Amino acid sequence: MNVAPTDVTRTGTHTAPVAAETTAETLDVLHGSILYLEGITVSFDGFRALNDLSLYIERGELRCIIGPNGAGKSTMMDVVTGKIRPDAGQALFDRNVDLLSLSEPEIAKAGIGRKFQKPTLFEQLPVFVNLELAMHADKGVWATLFARLSSEQRDRIDAVLDGVRALDRPPGHRAPRRPCAGRGRHGYRTERSEGHRGLSRGVMLNLRGLNQYYGESHTLWDLALEVPRGSCTCLIGRNGVGKTTTLKCIMGLLPLQDGEIRLDGTLLSTQPAESRARLGIGYVPQGREIFPRLTVDENLRLALAVNRGEGGRRAYQRVLDTFPVLRQMLRRRGGDLSGGQQQQLAIGRALIVEPTFLILDEPTEGIQPNIVHEIGDTIVRLNREVGMTVLLVEQKLPLARRVADRFYVLDKGRAVASGAMSELDDALVRRYLTV
Repeated sequence: MNVAPTDVTRTGTHTAPVAAETTAETLDVLHGSILYLEGITVSFDGFRALNDLSLYIERGELRCIIGPNGAGKSTMMDVVTGKIRPDAGQALFDRNVDLLSLSEPEIAKAGIGRKFQKPTLFEQLPVFVNLELAMHADKGVWATLFARLSSEQRDRIDAVLDGVRALDRPPGHRAPRRPCAGRGRHGYRTERSEGHRGLSRGVMLNLRGLNQYYGESHTLWDLALEVPRGSCTCLIGRNGVGKTTTLKCIMGLLPLQDGEIRLDGTLLSTQPAESRARLGIGYVPQGREIFPRLTVDENLRLALAVNRGEGGRRAYQRVLDTFPVLRQMLRRRGGDLSGGQQQQLAIGRALIVEPTFLILDEPTEGIQPNIVHEIGDTIVRLNREVGMTVLLVEQKLPLARRVADRFYVLDKGRAVASGAMSELDDALVRRYLTV
């Protein structure tokens, strides 16, 4: 950047750098210059933030822009990246790209990256997803939702992450390998980690002393329960006793007043909701909650944001094999499906994550009998053949007895009975389940 240190212009009460005596004729724009600014002027309500600024930066150079607060440094960056349009001047990039005619996404696509003065991270999104967003800078918001990384893009992100990890490690230190997930006979992921030292190796989910409120209403009262690894455990109870609330607390969709939730030893209570699927949880909410205006294919592909790469593609095909009706309706909007088909779509979306722990909230609610039976068969297969741990909320007792091996009865936010499904006798049913 050819800027004479003694050549400054007044902008308000501060000084801003301007170029030495240079013109378009004296600058070698066609050879070597990667950024060329000429006569850039920016005013805010009569206040000139940049006053006829001209400079150029040659390819491969590292240049520093310095000056006091308010001198126009960030304003100049805003012009270069398209955030601000100048009142006058010219801005060229890479010889002949007219930056002033491009939008911010187009400038990013042209090859200009910017680190803002204040961090502009999505703090609730994982590191990988933050980096992935940069790969889709040339797409609109809607297209970004369905964009898929190429192998080259994934390699670029991995290289960035490896570089960051290297900077953060002392010399000679090697990062520990993450535990690999095993796979069951149908290809679904079945194991993830060794478990927490303080828990039995046989416990997949452990809830201790959960208390939750809706406003002034105390909905969960010191709730404690365990879901053994490889089991199908059913939460049962009348409407309004806290079953769905419990599931939403597990998923981080409702805040806890106090208590602890651990999944396979990992503390969930402090994790944001969006990170829990990446820990191996598949969640099928009550009411299905598919996207009615998206096609079946688009609804399923949303889950690939959690399970990228070849594993996600294989999981996508397994879901279509598990629910053949979805394969026939890939281009149909989710809202046009029957209730049973929507439920299969919701379960399929959760399975694309390849969970080790599957949560189902009343999966047969409002479903015709033949589809209820099919869903029951799917739960049995996932649990007993694949080895997936299942936590199920279900009102239909015949189905619960067929698919589950353990139960918890909830009443007024408390677990009042539990045991093997064979121990759910008529007395418990009459006391806590009949209306």
